[in-house]
Amino acid sequence: MGVQTQTQAVLMDGLGRRARDLRISLTQACNLRCRYCMPAEGLPIMPRDELLSVGEVVRLVDVAVDDLGIEEVRLTGGEPLIRRDLEDIIAGVRARHRDLPIALTTNALGLARRAEGLAAAGLSRINISLDTVDRDLFATITRRDRLPDVIAGVDAAVAAGLAPVKINAVALRENLSHAPELLRWCLDRGLSLRF
Repeated sequence: MGVQTQTQAVLMDGLGRRARDLRISLTQACNLRCRYCMPAEGLPIMPRDELLSVGEVVRLVDVAVDDLGIEEVRLTGGEPLIRRDLEDIIAGVRARHRDLPIALTTNALGLARRAEGLAAAGLSRINISLDTVDRDLFATITRRDRLPDVIAGVDAAVAAGLAPVKINAVALRENLSHAPELLRWCLDRGLSLRF
């Protein structure tokens, strides 16, 4: 009589590479209108009842981790901070997967108010989209004059211990000459920068 062993399925792409992380888009809505990402008028909003619920996100992570060998989860959007239940989602995942890295990609609008709560819920680290620290250029790229709010969010994430805080910037003709300024700003705060 042979011994049966159970093997875990893994996700593989067409080139035979194993997927180790899972990105979950929590919403397509965003509170910025970055010219390279979204039209000025925005996109049609998906009805709330069509978005994944807290329980559905937690179940999706359960399957991915327990059955498919996923080792890290990243919550994205649109802008995930638009979800009022974001802390509940993170806490639900953290309760079931104590050692799972949970990351968030955000534009940081509203993060100043929520960084501590996100950290307390179990968020591991954060990536913040920021293309420039020049206020006028930021307003031109995003079609919103909200740079001070983003900077407050970055500082709150650092204070809440959501390390490492990483800044993601899209290289555009308009901001390339400002790249050294953004790099200096990141280095002064102990942040990494990726173009």
